[in-house]
Amino acid sequence: MSNDTTSAPVRTGAPPDIVTALADAVSVFDATLTGVQDAAWDTASPCSDWSTRDVVGHVIGTLGKVALIARGEPTQSAPSQPGDAAAGDPVKAWREAATAARTAVAEADPELLVDTPAGRQNLARALAFPVSDVIVHAWDIAAATGRRLRLPDSLLAHVVHTCAQVPEAALRGPGRIGEARPSAPEADDTTRMMAWLGRDVERWATADDAGARTDRATAPDCAELLALDRAHVWHPFRPMPGVDEQLLVTGAEGVRLTLADGRELIDGMSSFWAAVHGYRHPVLDKALADQAGRFTHVMFGGLTHEPAIRLARTLVDLTPDGLEHVYFCDSGAVSVEVALKMCLQYWRSSGRSEKRRMLTWRRGYHGASLHAMSVCDPDDGGHASWQGLLPEQVFLPAPPASSATSLRHATDPARTADERLDPAYVDTMARTVAEHAHELAAIIVEPMVQSAGGMRFHDPGYLRVLRELADEHDVLLVFDEMATGFGHTGALFAADHVGVTPDVMCLGKTLTGGYMSMAATLCTTRVADGIRQGELPVLVHGQTFMANALTAAVANASLGLLVDGDWKGDVARIESALRLGLREAVHLDGVVDVRVLGAIGVIELDRPVDRRMAQAAVDNGVWLRPFGNLIYCLPPYLCTDDDVARICAAMVASATVGAAPNPPLEKE
Repeated sequence: MSNDTTSAPVRTGAPPDIVTALADAVSVFDATLTGVQDAAWDTASPCSDWSTRDVVGHVIGTLGKVALIARGEPTQSAPSQPGDAAAGDPVKAWREAATAARTAVAEADPELLVDTPAGRQNLARALAFPVSDVIVHAWDIAAATGRRLRLPDSLLAHVVHTCAQVPEAALRGPGRIGEARPSAPEADDTTRMMAWLGRDVERWATADDAGARTDRATAPDCAELLALDRAHVWHPFRPMPGVDEQLLVTGAEGVRLTLADGRELIDGMSSFWAAVHGYRHPVLDKALADQAGRFTHVMFGGLTHEPAIRLARTLVDLTPDGLEHVYFCDSGAVSVEVALKMCLQYWRSSGRSEKRRMLTWRRGYHGASLHAMSVCDPDDGGHASWQGLLPEQVFLPAPPASSATSLRHATDPARTADERLDPAYVDTMARTVAEHAHELAAIIVEPMVQSAGGMRFHDPGYLRVLRELADEHDVLLVFDEMATGFGHTGALFAADHVGVTPDVMCLGKTLTGGYMSMAATLCTTRVADGIRQGELPVLVHGQTFMANALTAAVANASLGLLVDGDWKGDVARIESALRLGLREAVHLDGVVDVRVLGAIGVIELDRPVDRRMAQAAVDNGVWLRPFGNLIYCLPPYLCTDDDVARICAAMVASATVGAAPNPPLEKE
């Protein structure tokens, strides 16, 4: 491609006004800082000789120039060398500088004329290069931290239009940012960087447009695909043929889904608790591609492979002490089936086949396969129509809800570590376990969060009580951590809140970062040894795609991102943002409760949700999936504070719509 930016194909459309461009550039740059690991602050970018800390210091200086220009005060060219402004807390210093610059620009006189090295210019022209400098270095940090950054079309338009102002002489010469190259005498360092970036942006814009032409369905294509979807594709918990108009997704990146009509939605669901790293993450993409270059799958009977071995070792290291053995599964429901089989086969191998029932509490959900359905709530678990066909289990009442997580009913808003257990409920637990101990194979629960059973949160102290009762009455204990595992509640696993180790643990969803389906069932040596000592010394279960190598490789990379990153800080930050953003819903008509735990936010209504509520979220640029009487979210961990604020605003908008009477359907 020619180095002449004027001859290259570009995205059409006018650039945004300078206030919007600065706000968008700040948002993009801030997103690149989210989740930067400690070691990466002093790692040089492949695009320059600067470290991430140097880049932030430089951009802080650029924002200082922006503020000076906006106030009409004299200033020199943007600094060409990094400063020491980011020597302390770089993120805090950056955000303070960004706030000051945005305030100055928002308050500036739009008719202001500014003296610059290129002559007297209006405010928008004078700020074009400094704002683009922020965008340049967002790419710089993304490259240094191994992430891919895609600009919104509006910012691409800003960069392309700004690049058109670069003197022709500055377009000559190869190079990276910071390298010496031939340039016009009047071109400062920012101008030269823009010349370099301009060529890259043209290639990127062209490639993105080509991809859009390939991936984006035309209106006729979209209509045809959706018609085929309704006729042939059976969606979960929906009738067949389909009666709902599904949203057609053609792309996803970061925390955003791209629809066939070009709209972008922030994914407030992490694709049902799974995609916590977002979409098209370069580390996960690379792990997938690298493993595909070696082999994609081999049968796991009689063969093994490194990705599965390393994944098993990592899971043993991460989970509570004592869980030593890993059985890989295809999905969460299968993981629960395997867990129940382990417990039943343990007692059969021990000569106590009468211990064949499970105890759980109501409002639970453990999957849609047959045995998993038997331990879901028998009335509200979505499987009431299967009664009489499933094993009959023992049910405790649902555990008391935790007031500490409620924004409406909180008695302990500080969320101290003190347990607040209901003595009457603890007594019920003890009496029920004692009464049925002779026939109980295991106790199985969702720890802390009952997800599909109502997004209910309970005190983790009840898990400690269950462990004590299981030990006292010789019953196995199973924690189904599909929804809670890998950080969602603020601890890596819900069991970690009280230091409890179950005999069996079920994991999935987040395991592969949402890339592919995989789950795992872990157990203690006691369980494994008990099964091995039976007449049939093997676990009677197997799957064709067990421990798939592609999936295991991505799972290893996903867990690496968690372990090496600041997942705990991200979840705490998201929790604070959810508590702030959902306060507005507390006093809305029709709202029963608003609660937040870790990265989970819930608005509970006094009526069932309807289609209008999901549409209200879409209209606000967010994908949510309300169900029952709940509007809830679980944002990807890389969401910025602005992203979470938009998710909260969409949830509030949905709840507001839900409070209004449902209009009657129009007659055809």
